[in-house]
Amino acid sequence: MCPRTEEQFEEIRTTKKELIMNAALEEFAEQGYHASSINKITKRAGVSKGLLYNYFESKEALLKEIMKQAHDKIWVYFDPNHDGVLTNEEFYYFIEQNFKVVKENVNFWRLFSVTMLKPNVSQLVGKDFEEKSEHYLSMLLDFFKRNKCDNPEEELIIFSALIKGITIMFIGNPEILPLKKYETSVINYYKKKFK
Repeated sequence: MCPRTEEQFEEIRTTKKELIMNAALEEFAEQGYHASSINKITKRAGVSKGLLYNYFESKEALLKEIMKQAHDKIWVYFDPNHDGVLTNEEFYYFIEQNFKVVKENVNFWRLFSVTMLKPNVSQLVGKDFEEKSEHYLSMLLDFFKRNKCDNPEEELIIFSALIKGITIMFIGNPEILPLKKYETSVINYYKKKFK
């Protein structure tokens, strides 16, 4: 048997880390963050505590990594050319990709949403999430100003609520809700608004 390559070891590390994170997310969603324990997470994942601690120093670090992963899955499609200016085309692309990401992994987003709605959980990661999102929210605000929205700050709140609301409705009932139809409606709404 040949020794493993560095790429093979990296693939094993990635797989184990994802296994732990998925088990933790399931545990947090079902039991709540505070009622969950490292023992329960390792049992669910079928790994040792030593392996878990090899990747995450604490339960809070595990939650923060899950939050970071969720954040990265969505915001990676924002401002794809990284020039710091959001165009109308990039805005519509972001809407499309946002819903595509949710549709491709409904279970993750369902568990993530349930976890984040548990008491005191959002406070644990809220500051980190706000700091990471600040840049994107600032760009969205500038975007709404450039598109001459009457109240850009209010438009930012409306846009966020619209995307989050449709996402929550979809993950609650993905078999029935026509996500593509709602995606098209949101894009058409903004195309009319920005004329």
